[in-house]
Amino acid sequence: MNSTFTFDNKSDYFNSSATSANSSSWTTISTFVSPSDHVPRVTIVKSPYGNEGSIHWQDRKFTLNGEQLEVDDVRFKETGAGSLFSRRWFYQKSQWRIKYIYDSKTWMVWRYATSDVAEETPSAKFKIYESKVVGKSVPASLFFHPSLSESDAHFIVLALLYSETTEHAPAAPRGFGDVFAVGITALFRSAPSL
Repeated sequence: MNSTFTFDNKSDYFNSSATSANSSSWTTISTFVSPSDHVPRVTIVKSPYGNEGSIHWQDRKFTLNGEQLEVDDVRFKETGAGSLFSRRWFYQKSQWRIKYIYDSKTWMVWRYATSDVAEETPSAKFKIYESKVVGKSVPASLFFHPSLSESDAHFIVLALLYSETTEHAPAAPRGFGDVFAVGITALFRSAPSL
């Protein structure tokens, strides 16, 4: 599965398609309880081969290939230097290291060759949407190494969406407009009343 898929819906990974040069695509469809919710009730992820997996956000579960996977049973925090956004994920007989790299705004995925050593070549990459004030914005994209099976790729897409939504996005720096609004609000709150 050696392909790069580009998202069509800016940073809305909940309802979008990621399409490759040969027109195959990953599709996400989400159901929200209320329009003001930041996280959906469920997100269905359809692979280019027609298979479906899902994330049940409140229950913290994945469904893939008819199997229910509790997030706490398949994801563990790594320890040591540089492990703030690094997690180890387990699926079937494979172990994966998923880590966010700030400099490149990319989630990197490595398969563990042994229980202690990850392969040097990434199995997958998820570059998040990059908004630019000047110049053209960069759409989000997914890359899969050719050695990756469709089933492993499907699990990795679920894990990456979960990681971006629950670990990176809440801690990400705000855009200029948000920072400006927070600053103005703080200024007016601290001003003496007349």
